[in-house]
This record gives sequence, C-alpha cells and structure tokens, in this order.
Amino acid sequence: MADQNILSSEELEFIGSLMGTNGRGTPTTTASFRVDGGPQSNDFLMRLVGNAGLTLQAQFDQYCLAFSMHLAQDEFHSLQMTLSAPTIYERGPVPRAWRLQLETPLPLLEVDGSRSPLSVKELSPSGLLVRNKPSRSAPERFHLMLALPEGEALPVDARRVRHVASDLTAYTVDFAEERDAERVRRYLFEEHRHRHPELNEPALQLG
Repeated sequence: MADQNILSSEELEFIGSLMGTNGRGTPTTTASFRVDGGPQSNDFLMRLVGNAGLTLQAQFDQYCLAFSMHLAQDEFHSLQMTLSAPTIYERGPVPRAWRLQLETPLPLLEVDGSRSPLSVKELSPSGLLVRNKPSRSAPERFHLMLALPEGEALPVDARRVRHVASDLTAYTVDFAEERDAERVRRYLFEEHRHRHPELNEPALQLG
C-alpha cells in the first residue's frame, strides 16, 4: 500500500486555486501549471490520460474527493495540468455521491424563465430530489432550467427513479454540456467546503 501524503492547508488552497475558485461560490478562470518529467514520463502520462484518465483523490474522514486531471502539451512539449471540480463521495461499503441538502430549495424554471411547480430539495452531480405539490403527480421526465445561486440557470433533463414521499421524488439527471456538469460539481464543492471547514485543516490525506 502506498504511503499516505498529508496536504497542508496551503496545498489545499492551491488545489482550490487550480479549479478557479476565489472564495466561496466565486469561480474564476481555471489556472494550470506545467508538469515536465522529461519526454518519456510526459509521453507515459499522456498515454494514461488517453486510455484511462487520471484522478487526484483526497480522503478525509468519511469523504473522498475525486478531481479529474486534464493534461495538454504545449509548443515546448511540456505538459499543462488543470483539475476539474471534484466529485465528492461518502465513503463506506459502497461509495455514494455526496448529496447537498438544501434548506431553501432551488427553483426549477421553465425555458421562458417562469417558475415551474417543481423545486430541488437535494442535489448531487447526477441526481435530484425534487419537491412537487402534493396535489400534482410528479412527471416521469422533465426538461427544465436549474437556477443555481449565481449565474444563469442551466438546462437539465431528468428521469424519475422513485417516489420518496407524497411530495418528494428522486430523479437522475443529464446535462447538455460538460461545462454545466462542471458548474454543478463546482457549486457542490464550494458548499461542501463551507459546511465542512475542517477540510481546510492540514489533516486532509492524499491517497
């Protein structure tokens, strides 16, 4: 088993800067840095990315944060690396994507910007727990706009999975653009950091 490396709070802040965050909920331009291990090492990394993809995993307590790593070669044949916003998992016998429970549900809007009768009570990278009026049945599918706290609403296609209660229904979601999925992951990451400030302490472990 590989040795565990400890990330300091400064290193964790560096990871945050790579993903273009400037404080809670304020995305900036994503930063990158050069990786130059020599021609053979660089070629090996590029082949790994092309065939399997690379992730940086940080583990803390019951959580695992999986950052997708993106590599590109510049004109000098050095590698530029950026990190996507992570997918956050709750550790256990079966890892499960962390779900953000919202005290104030996020509205789901019609394409014209008007409010639909549905709102989001819980949010994960690939799912929604949707609240609907008890007097109305939850649709099997819907195409609506998810209104995050900052920026424009983004389109989501959702398919019903199961009824949880008379007014709550679980859905799986698809995003039309990867940048929309990235924006949701970034929002979840910022909310997770806000709700778990202990992650900013130097006890975070990189596995």
